[in-house]
Amino acid sequence: YAWLRPIFGDLAGGLGGLIYMLQPLFLSTVYVNGSLADALVLAWLPLALAGLAASARQRAVEGAAVAVLAIIALWRTQAGLAVGASVLLLIYAVVVERHWVPVLATLTASAAAVLTLLPLWTVSAPPPVLFSDHFVYLYQLFSVRWAAAPSSAGWQDAYPFGLGFVPLVYGALAVWVWAAGARRSLSPLQGRLLGFAVGAALLIILLSLPVSALLWQVSRAERLLTYPWQILLLAAPLLAVSAGALPALLRDFSAPPYWAVLVAVAVLA
Repeated sequence: YAWLRPIFGDLAGGLGGLIYMLQPLFLSTVYVNGSLADALVLAWLPLALAGLAASARQRAVEGAAVAVLAIIALWRTQAGLAVGASVLLLIYAVVVERHWVPVLATLTASAAAVLTLLPLWTVSAPPPVLFSDHFVYLYQLFSVRWAAAPSSAGWQDAYPFGLGFVPLVYGALAVWVWAAGARRSLSPLQGRLLGFAVGAALLIILLSLPVSALLWQVSRAERLLTYPWQILLLAAPLLAVSAGALPALLRDFSAPPYWAVLVAVAVLA
């Protein structure tokens, strides 16, 4: 909410925050996977985004400080996901904010965090599972199945990988309205953020699919994570952006009755 409200307005920010909090990706991480480190990544990442945005537009030292602390916390919490998160934040600062302060804050915080972890780089252990056996199949991203089971190899994996009805439907509707001509009513910053969110989310989702297996193997990035589907957590705030922007794209949805329906559907779904 703190990140999106200054960009898309109060209603869109509130809807985006609600969708983010109730995303299946977040709920399954907490209640099924039970990974505290992965759950904290979902807290630090939007905080870093909000700090970078504030440091660029309001020239606030406090915003840069919040971003730096959040990025360092990301690295200290889950270094594997922090690598992807730092790249994502750097691209956001360059493409969306287009200001040197968030770029410098991201580079400085990431470098400082890496230095604090240098003594641990030589520590290694055999992986608990075979990384290449746990890529997500495309149909699993649209599944509504919910099972409290650990991730297992193959298509029969009962772990809930679904991206969620609301992020997908609201997001698809927002992209359709945006492509149909609503982008003319958006500010340049809003257009850049929406384009970045959609493009980066699609790329991250692609990295969780078997088609990206060769890229993981060649880059040796598979050493950073236990499962390839963990990368989907980085797409969570981006999916919330595209879905939450709906009231800003369709002004009729900003009316209290329509906005109340959007919120109710987000909660019930």
